[in-house]
Amino acid sequence: VRKVLMFHRTLNLAQFLQGEIVPGQLADLQATIFEAGCEPFRLYLLCCACILCGLRGTESQQGSLFMGQSNGEVLMAGIDVLQRLRTASARSVYWAYIAGRARTASLPCATLEELAVARLLCLTRSPDREVAMLQTGWSGLDRDAREALIQHLTADGVDSLAFVFIFLSDYLANAIRNPVVGFRCALDVLVELIESLRGDGYAIQQESFVMPISLKDLAEFTDVVSSTSVFMATPENSSFLQVGGRLELVISAKHKNYMPRKAWNDDPAQQLTALVRKIDRRVGRLTQRGDGVAEAYRVDKR
Repeated sequence: VRKVLMFHRTLNLAQFLQGEIVPGQLADLQATIFEAGCEPFRLYLLCCACILCGLRGTESQQGSLFMGQSNGEVLMAGIDVLQRLRTASARSVYWAYIAGRARTASLPCATLEELAVARLLCLTRSPDREVAMLQTGWSGLDRDAREALIQHLTADGVDSLAFVFIFLSDYLANAIRNPVVGFRCALDVLVELIESLRGDGYAIQQESFVMPISLKDLAEFTDVVSSTSVFMATPENSSFLQVGGRLELVISAKHKNYMPRKAWNDDPAQQLTALVRKIDRRVGRLTQRGDGVAEAYRVDKR
């Protein structure tokens, strides 16, 4: 029992199935397998399957409302690929799962950008019929936003820093359901948060390659907000707080008061501050890109 609990502390299977975790966390699971053994690991997988089957159990006890064909196929694909951790690297196992989900939805998965989109497919819990929505939202982003998301979604947490957004799937699912938000706006705000984390130095301060960040407050806000402008102003009206071993995004009480409003006029001073921050981050990206070009030129001259 203790060994099974070790696995529960190391990995949340549902988060893996949704693409919320990163390869670095699978590496921790792999180390636990080597320490505790394969039999407790198989028992852990069985326990997780039973827990997932019990979701929505309060609605009906006739079979499992949650574990239909679609969710069952996702669960079996995840269990199958996780058992390869006994012989394969955590990185290869992780991306094998993401690529498998992409192929099931008839999505390509040969490039970093295609793998990033495939991971978004998992994060949004999108059925195959909503793939067009996913692709439209992605293609509507500008190049800088796509590059920021590709970097974020393909960071592995093994030898590069990865922000692990807890409740990211809830956030995206709530955004898709809320007609004043939508998938595209949700991605725009996510990019703002990622750039804020990097621009404010959190990436430099982190000792581990995996940085867990809770988006619970944002997910709940996204579910009920009534104005697109209120939603889009969320990054400028929130802050990251250190709580235990992780960060939490906390939206200001003043901004939450605007949730029920259908229209909202920006505070000019706050709007100017937000614009300056965006320009500063954009200049930072251009500087990094210029440094990269200069370095490539120096290498080429040698």
